[in-house]
Amino acid sequence: MTRPADRMIRVVAAVAVTATAAPTTQVVDGQNPPTT
Repeated sequence: MTRPADRMIRVVAAVAVTATAAPTTQVVDGQNPPTT
């Protein structure tokens, strides 16, 4: 029972996660060492 609205929410969530993760990985790869 997957409604189109649920699919859109999941797609938007995935895009948001990748959009927030991409700048972090770029900064870590480019200039700053990973701080763990």
